[in-house]
Amino acid sequence: MIIRCKKSSRLAVRLATEILRSGGVIVYPTETAYGLGCDARDAKAIERIYRLKGRPSTKSLPVIVSDLKMAKKYFSIDKRADALIRKFMPGPLTLVVKARKGKFPKMLMNKGTVAFRISSHPFASAAARRCGFPITSTSANPSGTEVIYDSARIRELFTGKADLIVDVGRLKRTRKTIPSTIVDISSADIRILREGPIPFKSIANALK
Repeated sequence: MIIRCKKSSRLAVRLATEILRSGGVIVYPTETAYGLGCDARDAKAIERIYRLKGRPSTKSLPVIVSDLKMAKKYFSIDKRADALIRKFMPGPLTLVVKARKGKFPKMLMNKGTVAFRISSHPFASAAARRCGFPITSTSANPSGTEVIYDSARIRELFTGKADLIVDVGRLKRTRKTIPSTIVDISSADIRILREGPIPFKSIANALK
């Protein structure tokens, strides 16, 4: 199924929520690129994501949560994480933190950690909020290929494979919409895994 809208619509959010709650997979827009989404707690749905991307199951999947309250429910949020969330989220920052015990299948995690962010895109944000659980947000592209911003290419790749494609047209590719900055704060050491729209210096300043 394909639904076309501008940035978001109540119908698109409602349909996506129904599909996600029933164990389905969607392709949806985020503030960076199109993502592949499923209930991040559902092992079978996660397996479908891996197959759709051709992604090695040894690589964990990032997720989107609706807000700080949901983040605290599913992850161990220390003072550093709290500071970065309040400063940069919603937005293109992904934090790697320890997951709370029993919240996610092992295949989603990397040694007990999960990468998450709060999306600033109206659709992604509304879907996570309405679902009430974390949604996977790995980029909607074959593993090892470039991130896709063009909805025509998305339809070509995923029509008949994903249960729903939310088509908002071609996403703008700017400095602010490149894949998010990733910061690992799952241990005492802070590691910058990828610099995206938020520079390293800004992360360091927020943690002073």
